[in-house]
Formats: sequence, structure tokens, C-alpha cells
Amino acid sequence: MDLLPWQLAALLAPLIILLVTTFYSLISTGNKRILDKNLPPQAAGGWPVIGHLRLLSGPELPHIILSDMADKYGLIFSIRLGVHRALIVSSPEIAKECFTTNDMIFCDRPRTAAVQHMSYDFAMFGLGKYCPYWRELRKICVQKLLSNRKIEALGHLYVAEIRALMRSLYNSCVDGTAPSPLEMRKLFRDLSLTVMVRVVAGNIVVGSHEKEGFGRNGMRR
Repeated sequence: MDLLPWQLAALLAPLIILLVTTFYSLISTGNKRILDKNLPPQAAGGWPVIGHLRLLSGPELPHIILSDMADKYGLIFSIRLGVHRALIVSSPEIAKECFTTNDMIFCDRPRTAAVQHMSYDFAMFGLGKYCPYWRELRKICVQKLLSNRKIEALGHLYVAEIRALMRSLYNSCVDGTAPSPLEMRKLFRDLSLTVMVRVVAGNIVVGSHEKEGFGRNGMRR
């Protein structure tokens, strides 16, 4: 019995899809093997989708975990942060090679959908992609925000906030109200936030190390 055209197409379609899939898998596997030969070793313990993120979220600090990996895998190896491969180097010579000779290769960032939405289509300086727009933003930051003249002009803010923090710590010790042990991480976080807000917004101060004159939201003018 002769097959109708649509019946013949229905029989051949799965066969064609199978052949194309097999051919693509063979090519991808071959290219991956060639590429893996030129890549540094990848640390064991990575999971699908999340990669090695679970290893970095344990009780140990990330730099200690990476140091232990470097003792096992050598001065240069790779891990997977989600689906993206990250290069870990533990040698000053290799780091210099990455940031001087090959700096143009390492200056870009992964273009993920999350970063695109959070950075307004890569418009934010810290999350933007390497392009003429990003280079212009860097030029503005170096010349207008982070220049030596600008830092010297704002030096009194740093001194004032550090003195306020030290005075608060001294008064707490004298009054016997200082907690034991003292959590320095929170104090440094408040100090950094206070300095940043004063630099950006003028005389507005945010922080908990100076109680005098604060409003309900922990802010004063």
C-alpha cells in the first residue's frame, strides 16, 4: 500500500530529528574535549545548575576554601559559579599575567538576564559590560569621584566619622554598656555606610555609633 505524503513525513520526521541530534551531540562532544585540553583543571564537587556555590556557602570563609582547593589542584584551576566558569589563580605572577598582558580578555562580565535587569540594560558602572560607554563612566569616576583632590577634599568626613566611632566605643566602655565580645563587623559596616551617605548626600549621616541627634530612622542632619 502506498503511503500518503503526510504519512511519509510523519515517519521520516523522527528519524531526521534523531540523526540531527546525534550529529550535533558528536560535534559538541568533540569540541568540548578539544576545549577542555586547553582549560585549567576544574575542582571536583560541583553540582548541576549551581556548580560549586554550595562549597562556598559553608561555615568556612570563601578565601580559606579556595586556598584549600589551590593546595589540591595547583596555582590555577577553575570552578563553576552556577553555569559560568570562574578562574581561580593563587600566584602573583599568574595574576599579573591576567591583569596586564591579558587584561582585555578578563575585563568583561557575563551578560546574564538578571544582571541586565538589575543594571538597567548594563548601564550601571559596577555591572556594566566593557564597551565605550563603560570606559567613559570609568573616566568620569577616576577624574571626578576618585581623584586625589576629591579624596583630600573629603578627608575631614572620614576623620569626623572615625572620631565619632572611637568616642562612642570609649563611652560604652566607661559606662559598662559595651557588649562582650564586641561585634566589630557591624561597627565597620555602619561606619562605611555613614561615610558613603555623607559623601553622596552632604550632611546626612546614617549609623548607630553616634546616638545623639538621631531621629526614628537612625538619621540626623
